Order: sequence, then C-alpha cells, then structure tokens
Amino acid sequence: MVLELHRYQRNGPDSEGFFSGIPDDRPAAVLVCTPAGRIVSCEDIYKRVCGPSRS
Repeated sequence: MVLELHRYQRNGPDSEGFFSGIPDDRPAAVLVCTPAGRIVSCEDIYKRVCGPSRS
C-alpha cells in the first residue's frame, strides 16, 4: 500500500495502470483514509479530510 501511494505521489494518477495501480484521486483517498479511520481518534478531523463515513 505504501509503495503504491509513493508511486501515485511521484507519478500522479495513472489511468492506464503503467506506473501505479491508482487510476485517479478517489482510490488514493481510500488507500489513505481506510487505515487512518482506525487510528484517528478525532471524528471531526477525519470527516473533514476523508468524508462522512468510516470504513
């Protein structure tokens, strides 16, 4: 997961899947927000950054 996010950060969205497996911003946000929801204790901050629902 971390390597995929690094590739996304370095190369940007990759709709063809050549440089990374992240085609646009939404899957990248899910990769960040899913584990963050487990460790962030402040619901207000999580909602502002990741949206209203926790996975």
